Amino acid sequence: MQTYSGKRIFQGEDRYHSTLDLIRRSAKRYPNAPAYMFRRKPNSKVLIRSYSELLADVEALGTALQQHFPGRPHIALLGENCYEWAVSYNAVINGVGVIVPIDRMTPQGELLILLERSHSEVLILTPKHLDLAEKALNAVPSLKTIIVLDPVSPYRSAVKIPEDQPYIRYTDLLTEGEEAIALGCKAYTDLVPDPDIMATIIFTSGTTDQAKGVMLSLNNLCANVYNISGSLRLFPGERALSVLPLHHTFETTAGMLVMYYYGVCICFNDGLRYFPNNLVEWKINVMIGVPLLFENVYKRVNDSIDKSGMTNLVKVMRPVARGLAAVGLQTNRTLFKSVLDGLGGSLRLVVIGAAAMDKHIHQAFIDFGILFLQGYGLTESSPVVAVGTEKLNVPGTIGPPLPGVEVMIDAESSDGSTVGEILTRSESVMLGYYENEPATHDAVDADGWLHTGDMGFIDSRGCIHITGRCKSMIVLTNGKKAFPEEIEAKLNNIAGVKESYAWGQRNKRDAIDICVKFQLNRSELPLADPKDNAAVAAYLKAAISKINAGMPGYKAVRYFIFTEDDFIRTTTLKIKRKEEEKKLAAWLSAQGVYMHDIDGQFVHIS
Repeated sequence: MQTYSGKRIFQGEDRYHSTLDLIRRSAKRYPNAPAYMFRRKPNSKVLIRSYSELLADVEALGTALQQHFPGRPHIALLGENCYEWAVSYNAVINGVGVIVPIDRMTPQGELLILLERSHSEVLILTPKHLDLAEKALNAVPSLKTIIVLDPVSPYRSAVKIPEDQPYIRYTDLLTEGEEAIALGCKAYTDLVPDPDIMATIIFTSGTTDQAKGVMLSLNNLCANVYNISGSLRLFPGERALSVLPLHHTFETTAGMLVMYYYGVCICFNDGLRYFPNNLVEWKINVMIGVPLLFENVYKRVNDSIDKSGMTNLVKVMRPVARGLAAVGLQTNRTLFKSVLDGLGGSLRLVVIGAAAMDKHIHQAFIDFGILFLQGYGLTESSPVVAVGTEKLNVPGTIGPPLPGVEVMIDAESSDGSTVGEILTRSESVMLGYYENEPATHDAVDADGWLHTGDMGFIDSRGCIHITGRCKSMIVLTNGKKAFPEEIEAKLNNIAGVKESYAWGQRNKRDAIDICVKFQLNRSELPLADPKDNAAVAAYLKAAISKINAGMPGYKAVRYFIFTEDDFIRTTTLKIKRKEEEKKLAAWLSAQGVYMHDIDGQFVHIS
């Protein structure tokens, strides 16, 4: 097996060992430069926080939290993207305790279990989630305190918080910290946190009792930031639009910490419906995103080109611009100025992660003059493993490994083009799974190689190609990941369902829908006439709706079919997933239909 290591294209700055050091660096170099731009609600006043203000807020909050909660407690963080989320994250992770970011879309029951599993003692949340607070205090034995990010509401005075002990306002803590620092308290500001111990727990996708808590250290995160700086070049004062949720490691590391490293201004998106306006209004230079977002941007660009009657001309100009670029003549941004103006005129760098980008769309953005790169990573590697660069950007690949990152293809042949499981090793590889030693040993071997569960190969240029998944994970177009076993476990509890099989199926729009095939035991259906297929379909649809309501929206079942035929099975009676999926795909193709066309129908697939 051959090992591939990334090489630095850019020298980068010094290596830092805490996220607070990253903020301090930019606050020293660019004290008055904006670190954040945001609104409390769409179309309201734009608020700006400089790097010196960001540093002051993090140190003040950290000082107060350290006084209130000694002993490095586990502190959960729940809420929409906002400045106060970022301040809280950085204050906690730099020595106060272990930060536990949680997806704000997590169903309430699952969220309470994650709070309990993480042994969280404090929950920091935005006012939108205040209704959860009392339930959490009653249901989670370890939880003792709720901190409310009260400035997040555009009507701060309207945020009603119980005045008893378990509730504390963020603004009160900030004031306490500022006063303590003014009186000479340096307990937090002089603290040098241990970079090698657990600093955060991030729960991966999965069922409530199967979701793994990834343990990362400050060294894991800062190593990833430093390694990214060897592949990407950003400039102080540039503006980055933050769209992805901050609880996601891709956004935390690449969309926040990397921006601190370079002194970039982070602009919080007003909402997806305002995304095009924010691009133009704030003249965004840099974006971290997922394929679905830019597939929609591409469609909008194409529609605009069609309406202007320039489609044929653009088809001619794109290969011309590509050819000129190949010989060093960068004319793209001049030739396609009208396209770029529609995106704000300043967008120059986009990094896509979480799922594969259509290579034709990838190439189109390159032709328009945008450095459009595909990246790859996973939470367990903090998260970035590989990314295209301005020197090696091949659509259809995830680029070469980051500098400081080793990648190996676990295949029988040493031929670089042989497909095998992608393994990675670096300082960014996790400490392990929280309270789950067996899963840790399965994921990281004795030599420190993280087994990613993804299959692929490395070509002669050093670019990594992903060819599939080792496991059955469904990767949706927006980058979200769903586990069919989780969905099936819920569906199999429906009376009359013998077994179910969930899979991801492409629809007419080339997006992935979660679909299900039920194997029925009609005699157990609670229906007056279990042979009435219309009644069965209505019954199953109602049952699915209830199950969907208890899961995040991206895991929802869209379409289903039912049958009395058995699945293709192994000798141990497990469903052969790949064979079942191939059989379904072949049948759908032969029928000339999509799942949408046969939703809720009884089928017999020979």
